[in-house]
Amino acid sequence: MSFSSDIKDYLSVIKEKKDCCTEAFVCGFEHKVFEPKCDKDLKVMLRGLFISSGNIIDPNKGYYLTLSFTNEYMDYIYALLCSMDLEPKALKRNDEYILYYKESERIEDFLTVIGAGKFTLELMEAKLLKETRNNLNRLNNAEIANMARTAEASAEASDAIKFLEKKGRLSHMSPAVQETARLRLEYPEYNLEQLRQIHSKPISKSGLYHRLNKLINEAKNLKD
Repeated sequence: MSFSSDIKDYLSVIKEKKDCCTEAFVCGFEHKVFEPKCDKDLKVMLRGLFISSGNIIDPNKGYYLTLSFTNEYMDYIYALLCSMDLEPKALKRNDEYILYYKESERIEDFLTVIGAGKFTLELMEAKLLKETRNNLNRLNNAEIANMARTAEASAEASDAIKFLEKKGRLSHMSPAVQETARLRLEYPEYNLEQLRQIHSKPISKSGLYHRLNKLINEAKNLKD
């Protein structure tokens, strides 16, 4: 069963107490104009219309609700929906006329109006879950990017330090810079914050960055 079929099955078993509501439902189902006699009539008519001509995709895949027609009845429904603050978008595909919603909030409003509030909640829950997953993905991507930048910077500094060692230049640099070089090689996976915390004397992140840059630039100068 699809999400759309579940909604239609749910709506189909709703029984109306008033004759005018029953008549309104039939008119919506059969694409007939109806003059409302009570406050519920137009909502019930839209319910019948959705059951006969509506479709909504699974909210886990996207947001898209359509109402399909084959004649000028679309103009009548369009005006009706606009009067209820549910203005849809319209398109013509071959001989078929379609009113549709692509915004989740508009779909939620429409479902609530036709009596499918239970599915409005399901749509909202699906949207919340999707947004949560997207946020987690963005955070994960940012974390991966940070790890990649850390690894790249660490590798650049490590290569420079090894080159300076090979050339015998590292031993001529200050003890503080030599300590930073030793720790960088020993803990290549550490970021600057983690690396600065394991120094024997307090050092700021900017101070650590300056030392690593000094090592890299010294290696570049020797290579040039």
